[in-house]
Amino acid sequence: TYIVLTVLFLGVIFGGFYLRVLQPGVEAADQAIFLYVQEFFPPLLAAFLGVVVLAAALSTTDGIVVVISTAIANDIFLKFLVGKGYIDMEEERADKMAHYLAMASTVAVGIVGYLLVLSPPPNLGLLVWFGIAGVASGSVAPVLVGIYFPDFVTRKGAITSLALGGLSYLAFALALFPDESVFVQGTYALIVSF
Repeated sequence: TYIVLTVLFLGVIFGGFYLRVLQPGVEAADQAIFLYVQEFFPPLLAAFLGVVVLAAALSTTDGIVVVISTAIANDIFLKFLVGKGYIDMEEERADKMAHYLAMASTVAVGIVGYLLVLSPPPNLGLLVWFGIAGVASGSVAPVLVGIYFPDFVTRKGAITSLALGGLSYLAFALALFPDESVFVQGTYALIVSF
C-alpha cells in the first residue's frame, strides 16, 4: 500500500511538469494540476478528482482548526495557566472559559484564513513551507538536544528554545530578511533556537 500510494503521490508532481510541457504559458504553478485535469481528463473523472481534492482540503483545514482551538483552550489555558496556578479559577468556571476560548479561537483562525485567501501568496507552496519552517525553527532544537543530550536539557531551556526559535523566525521572515528564501529564514531561526 505504501509503495503504491507513494508512486501515486509523486505522480502528482509529474502531472504539473507535464502540463508545463503541454501549456508553457501557465502563470500560477498552484493551478497546474487543476488545469491539467480539466483539459485532459474526461469531465466525470475531472469532477470526481475535484471533489476529492476539496474533501481533502476541508478535512485538513478542519483538523488544523481543531488542533489550534484545543491547544489554546486545553493545553495553554486549562493545563498551563489554570493548572499551574497562574490564573486562580474554580474548575467549573475554568471549563466554561476554556469552552468559550475554543470557540473564539476557531473564529479567529477562520478570520485569519479568510484574510489570507483575499490576498494569497503567488505560490501556496511557499505558504506551506513558511509554516513548516516556522514549526521546525521552534521544535527541532529542543527535540534533537533532548534526544542526544538528555542530561543537558531543562524544561525552561526547551521552552526558551521553542519561543526564541518561533519568534526569531517571525522576525527574520517578516522584518529582518523578508526577501530571503523561507529556507534561509528558517535556518537563521534554527540557529537562534539551538
